[in-house]
Amino acid sequence: MEGINHWIPGEMTPPEGPLARYGEPTPQGVAEAYIRAYTSPGDLILVPFCQSAPLIREIQVTGRRALALNFNPVGILSLRMALAPPAGEELLAAFTRLGDASKAGEPLRRHLEGLYATPCPRCRRPAIAEAFVWDREQGQPVERRYRCPACGDRGSGPLEEEDLIILERIEGRGLAYWYLADRVAPALSRHRQMVQRLLNLYTPRNLYVLAQILIKTEALFADSPLAETVKGALLYCLDVGSALSTPDAPDARPRQLRLPPRYLERNVWECFGKACERLAQQGQRMRLAANLSSLLEIEGKEGEGDAYLQVGTLRALSELMGSTRVPLILATPPRLDPLFWSLSYLWTGWLYGPQAAGALEPLLGRRAYDWEWYRRSLEGAFHYAARLLQPEGHLLLLGQMAGPDHEATLLLAASGAGFTLTHALSDGKGGIQLHFRHESLRPVVEVEDLVSRASSLAEEAVTELLCARGEPTPAPYLRMAVAEALARRRWLPPLAASEEPLSAMEEIWEALEDAEAFVRFEDGRWWLRDGRETALPLADRVEATTYEILAGTLGIAHDAFLRLMYERFPGPLTPDTQIVEACLHSYGEELSPGYWRLAADEEARSREAEAAQVELILRQLGSRMGYEVKSGQVSEGKGYDCIWQEEGQPVHGFIIRWRAQVATEVLRPHLKSRAEHQYYVLPQARVKLVRAKLAHDPRLAGAMRAGNWQFLKYSPLRTLAGAEEVSRHDLRRIVGLEPIIEQPEAQIPLF
Repeated sequence: MEGINHWIPGEMTPPEGPLARYGEPTPQGVAEAYIRAYTSPGDLILVPFCQSAPLIREIQVTGRRALALNFNPVGILSLRMALAPPAGEELLAAFTRLGDASKAGEPLRRHLEGLYATPCPRCRRPAIAEAFVWDREQGQPVERRYRCPACGDRGSGPLEEEDLIILERIEGRGLAYWYLADRVAPALSRHRQMVQRLLNLYTPRNLYVLAQILIKTEALFADSPLAETVKGALLYCLDVGSALSTPDAPDARPRQLRLPPRYLERNVWECFGKACERLAQQGQRMRLAANLSSLLEIEGKEGEGDAYLQVGTLRALSELMGSTRVPLILATPPRLDPLFWSLSYLWTGWLYGPQAAGALEPLLGRRAYDWEWYRRSLEGAFHYAARLLQPEGHLLLLGQMAGPDHEATLLLAASGAGFTLTHALSDGKGGIQLHFRHESLRPVVEVEDLVSRASSLAEEAVTELLCARGEPTPAPYLRMAVAEALARRRWLPPLAASEEPLSAMEEIWEALEDAEAFVRFEDGRWWLRDGRETALPLADRVEATTYEILAGTLGIAHDAFLRLMYERFPGPLTPDTQIVEACLHSYGEELSPGYWRLAADEEARSREAEAAQVELILRQLGSRMGYEVKSGQVSEGKGYDCIWQEEGQPVHGFIIRWRAQVATEVLRPHLKSRAEHQYYVLPQARVKLVRAKLAHDPRLAGAMRAGNWQFLKYSPLRTLAGAEEVSRHDLRRIVGLEPIIEQPEAQIPLF
């Protein structure tokens, strides 16, 4: 099986399921590439910490079996609703049965709808309150959002007396409050106060409604599979029914466990009905195994694979799996997310009782940046993951990082558990793809002055990377290069075994930041201070490769183009996505959505002929303006193509190119004598790419100012050449990416 040493691009797909707003987008196609490289059809793939439905589908379509593991019961429930939603008829029938159940001498539906009834301001008949806006300081709602089934009116406005009367009938800490508290933590539990604080994140009305739905669900569907189905729809309401949403951004993910100054109280019964309808209409269903044993017994074969969703930890799974071992563990480790964990603890207790909620108790009270605790927890989990892998198996960690501490935590946790890092890849924007091999555990070797020696090695690795890329580089690429260098020396395990691993990694990075060898620009990119010889700028090499790929095919899909591009630039040479896309749009044209070819006017011969015509225009213009025109100082394609001289001295030097490789020309000059004014002459098609490169490389703007460089486009040159009379002053009117000559108000006075 062929290994992967380059970045795998993927189209981001949004998270799914009732708890989608707490998930992360999944890069579609990434998992498939690794799966096909490191496994065979029918193989079993383990996905711990699983939160992504698209990831499980990707495994299935490759013909592999997927074992999705999550310690969070409501996380697995949300995943199940996304992958295998209930049959529509069954769920809608369950909702109808629930609504018809008796409560206080009337159907539950009518009873709960009455709690959200409000007078219509237009026709005065009963309308439905879709939500109320509460003011935290006043401790009561100040606005209602309604719709009227009778007259069709819909809008928002102040509360009326009837709205306040309904609220007065609901006890703030009534039976519903204590019923829900007891479902999570008994009265003497040490987490009882935490539970009560979490309950205060719901209005009394919504707590009452949620309690009634739960009570009726367990009474009506006690021994039926429909109970899990109804709970799947209810899970959405447990989230959106809290008071953590703001009126202006009701669907945004909450950021803190505290009521906003103004918060939204949704109509939970209506939300429940809509959740049932949405799940009932969801057509795509995945085949899920009934239990773990049936998944393990399935023989490997071609076609679509099965999947099983398991609530639990890697430690517990290692006991259940027996002698079964997997070739690949594919994980997107969760972020440190105390808010979501606290809410999950509450929701798990509501849906499954205190014993299920107890499994999440170790997560309560964690700080958002307690990375050392997180590292220890992950290292323990990875120890059990290692037991589940085949000899020489693979561990792949994919996802978006919350910052350097998050990256270091994953690297140290896996290394401390006996895994060996082989490739550390970054997209420069927080995305990582970390590839580890499962090798025989070796004793940790003590290294004298480990941090000091690692700091020196890190400086060497960063210097080597910057020389190879040939351009200022964002820090995430540098951190991955340092990680690979430490792994090659086998120094990551000793660092992970040190007294304060994360502090040691931070010290190594701080030593890099203090090193005299590097310059850091305001945009966070790093560069070499000594001006040594380096490879050609990576962005310019990406541009040339873009042309080669497009010119070598009659058409190519966007994802195939990206794969070819990243294969050409493996490991630490991974180019920035913005530059890759800017090059594609500069040279390509989209035949149909997602399908590209070389633009019709980008054929090399025609572009070279056009450049030759532009050179002739420059010669003629120079002569008409009274300059002595000389051939350029061209040597091996480097230097001026045309020079305008005066009294033997070069005044204007022109480099004529049909590519936008500005950094190569401006930052690496090969000129015997520099002209007073220098020009990079290019076609209009390269303007957007030039802008992208100017934003990409912070050296360029300063170098162009220092060298008195200007851009000059082909089309303004042609316009000026067509004028009956020209003067030297006219040259200033045609320079720049947006020259004066192209401004509407400049056309008349110029000619």
